[in-house]
Amino acid sequence: MGSGTGKAEQVKKNILEFLKRRWPYYLAGVVCVIVSTYLATSIPKYLGLAIDALRESPPDTDHALFCAKVMALLAVGSFLIKLGWRSLIIGSGRAVEYFIRERLFFHLQTLPASFYTENKTGDIISRAISDIQGVRRLFAMGLVSIIDIAVSVTVSLGFIIGSVDGVTAVVVLAPVPVVGTALFFLRRELRRRFTRLQEAVAAISDKVQENTMGIRVVKGFSQESSECGQFEELSRKKMQAEMRMGRIAALLSPLTQAAYGISFAIFLILGAGMVQNGTLSVGDYIAVNSYIGLIVRPITTLSRIMEIWQSGAASFHRLDHIFAARSDTDDGADPSITDIVSRIELRNLTFSYGPGLRPALQDLSLTLPEGGSLGVMGPTGSGKTTLCSLLLKLYPAPENTLFIGGQDVRKIPSALLRSRIGYVPQDGFLFSDTITNNIAFYDPGITPEMAKEAAAQACIRSEIEEFPDGFDTVLGERGVTLSGGQKQRVSIARALVRRAPLVILDDCLSAVDATTETGILNSLHTALRGTTSVIVSHRCSSVRNCGEIIFLEEGRILERGTHEELLAQNGRYAALWREQNGKEAPVHA
Repeated sequence: MGSGTGKAEQVKKNILEFLKRRWPYYLAGVVCVIVSTYLATSIPKYLGLAIDALRESPPDTDHALFCAKVMALLAVGSFLIKLGWRSLIIGSGRAVEYFIRERLFFHLQTLPASFYTENKTGDIISRAISDIQGVRRLFAMGLVSIIDIAVSVTVSLGFIIGSVDGVTAVVVLAPVPVVGTALFFLRRELRRRFTRLQEAVAAISDKVQENTMGIRVVKGFSQESSECGQFEELSRKKMQAEMRMGRIAALLSPLTQAAYGISFAIFLILGAGMVQNGTLSVGDYIAVNSYIGLIVRPITTLSRIMEIWQSGAASFHRLDHIFAARSDTDDGADPSITDIVSRIELRNLTFSYGPGLRPALQDLSLTLPEGGSLGVMGPTGSGKTTLCSLLLKLYPAPENTLFIGGQDVRKIPSALLRSRIGYVPQDGFLFSDTITNNIAFYDPGITPEMAKEAAAQACIRSEIEEFPDGFDTVLGERGVTLSGGQKQRVSIARALVRRAPLVILDDCLSAVDATTETGILNSLHTALRGTTSVIVSHRCSSVRNCGEIIFLEEGRILERGTHEELLAQNGRYAALWREQNGKEAPVHA
């Protein structure tokens, strides 16, 4: 994934929407920061006045005591108001993190399947966690730090300029342009290095996710050492990125400390002479020194503040890559369509996954009437799953090539279309939840009894009830605690419980034995009566009862007809039937 658009426009839109809701909190927080900082920076002034009062002859103890009381009140007031702004602004920072993460997750649900094909899971996870935290820091301590520095430096410089002559003020202010110039030249480099660091974090996240999901393959091929070596290399790159980031961030603090250290030393000498000449009181001398310290304190934290701001800016751009991705929206969809008839028609359907790529489907034309059944067969890569994806609008079919219920599929709202389809994908993905909740995934209103009935239709109910917790058994990640055949049958139950007018079964019986397959097919024949069904399989036995069967090869319909008609043609389907009739075997291209 790239780093996003140049101006991070989509993230800005979300932030502006958030600020419209939260601006009273930020406004109150900013006011509190200004007041708290102003109170704190006023203390040295009264310290100087108290010292001058005590140096009078006789000492003006009443005025010194008054100044001491004022300093105490300023300190307590600053402390209490600081508690207020921390609650308002830091709390708002957490709120913006929640807001952006929620929006990001929602947006991820709307993105087309192609987005997840082109982008790595680990990188998406990294952006959803690390980069959103970067935005949160920007709108919390990043904002507070800038206001704190601005008020502290303004009040301090105002007092210094009003207390000493022009030459002395120039000496004290000399480091400001030096530090400002350094910040100007370093900020872009800081952002660039932070982006590299986030990319390194994303690579590690992706490697951990990939190896966790594929741990059986790693162990099965005894590749633990090799994978550890690759992970070590990724960790080394992350460490190097952090070191490069740290070196440039660490450069600012010594630079500012050295610059202001020199200014402080010069003023000690010049100020002492001014006190000796009587042009500067001892109290003002001490107050000016204190104000120099107040200037130095926030300035020396500029490296950290710059890191927050530049990392936040980099996070903006990285997040914008996701937000700017086109959603799986219904461009050209007709919102007036509120229902569909499950009749499918293909008109010279040709589809490719990208410019310059070989078409996955070529010139497909057929009609599947409502309540009819279509069997789809063919070798690996022939376009079977692609056809299912187009029916689900997971990928956009070319205009005027795919119709459902007489409507161009592009005009049918995606949510409506998918709500009318019961779908069983090849992998039979299951969630880390109970078996009941996995079956009832489509609709929380599905009762346990309905889930059990669907499980019976999928020939899995008796096996589930033998588990210690039955249908309340919590599955492992991706249903890892079930066998391949059990996962497929739970997925079939999930599609059947919906009682959708159109059911798509994408090679969902590949992991079951022939006896179990026969039982499932007999059950499905009853369950799908009157339902339009598309059954993809590599076994002839799974599709032999379909009203029409098509055999695909390189995206084209090589053969078509009923089971008996295809046997009579004595082509690829007939050869496959003879092969499988004696022994179950996969399709060989």
